[in-house]
Amino acid sequence: MASLDLEEYRRYGRQMLLPEIGKPGQLSLKSSSVLIVGAGGLGCPCVAYLAGAGVGHLGVVDADTIDISNCHRQILHKPSDAGTSKVDSIASFVKELNAQIHFTGYKERLVATNVMSVLAPFDLILDCTDNQQTRYLISDACVLLDKPLVSGSALKMDGQLAVYNHQGGPCYRCIFPSPSPAASVQSCGEAGVLGPVVGIIGVMQALEAIKILIKIPLHRPSKLLLFSAYGEPQWRQITLRGKKPSCAVCGEKPYITKESIVQDTTGQYEISCSLDAAPLQVSKGEHRINALEAKNAMHTFHIIDVRDPTQFGIASLPGSKNVPLDDLTSYQHDCPVDKTSLVYAVMNLKAKYGAHEFVDMIGGLEAYSNIDKTFPCY
Repeated sequence: MASLDLEEYRRYGRQMLLPEIGKPGQLSLKSSSVLIVGAGGLGCPCVAYLAGAGVGHLGVVDADTIDISNCHRQILHKPSDAGTSKVDSIASFVKELNAQIHFTGYKERLVATNVMSVLAPFDLILDCTDNQQTRYLISDACVLLDKPLVSGSALKMDGQLAVYNHQGGPCYRCIFPSPSPAASVQSCGEAGVLGPVVGIIGVMQALEAIKILIKIPLHRPSKLLLFSAYGEPQWRQITLRGKKPSCAVCGEKPYITKESIVQDTTGQYEISCSLDAAPLQVSKGEHRINALEAKNAMHTFHIIDVRDPTQFGIASLPGSKNVPLDDLTSYQHDCPVDKTSLVYAVMNLKAKYGAHEFVDMIGGLEAYSNIDKTFPCY
């Protein structure tokens, strides 16, 4: 049976004063285990506050390494550690903050073949990822392993939080039966995100985790908590419907099983890591050139930047014209007839246009910054 030593009385005394926690709650935290999937902007505050609160065993899953572009929101990682493992960075932080915490790191992607074995040892799962395939994978596995799930997400100036598969409530798939089209889903790298917004949602995930671990009962329907930095009000709650009888994983006739997840015969949990989109469809075959070819022939092109005006204002190629991608079809009629139009985005284009003769710069500005070291990469 768990007990507290003298150092733990001093360390956790201020939170044990709370009637909702007390000594029994602190012992519950000490004997609990939490897996945090994702060591980024959401995962960092989750780790910090759960380790600080005295959760006995923390696990973190992330295959990624630290990049300086992470550091404005992923507050446990230092620029000096760029290129090193995020999991190792988290492990060092936990050891320094609270050496009594047992830490398990998984420097790997969470995929269909390992999700069951990775999640199984933990009492509670926190989804701190940023792609919807993994969200479905985690939620489905939590249902089949009978584990509550605290799910958070943040993009631009907005965030949301929900607890799934807890006290008879719905799972993620009950609320969102199938993934959104890939083309409609933006990442932080595409749409941007404000650090404090991610931090707020991550802190709220840690709070919900603590409430679950100390067994505070819910006397209300499941809620989806919405935060908007510029919203009036900033916080809103939406009551979620209950478990869906037709849900594929927790419904009356489920067809998603542990075996079907591990086999993943449909490929629904696979994450597309390819940056290559279909080439621009033009009148004279495939027109794509690499960044070096584009740089050397820049003076021969009418250059079109198809990013949004905010990104165009951050950095752009000399002489380029900003035509957001949604406006490109109508702009084709205004393109000069004596020049081929070179189009570019941050990475690769995800759409096809065919009336005017376009040339796509493969890899976009990321590729261009690799051959022109003076060009800012963001």
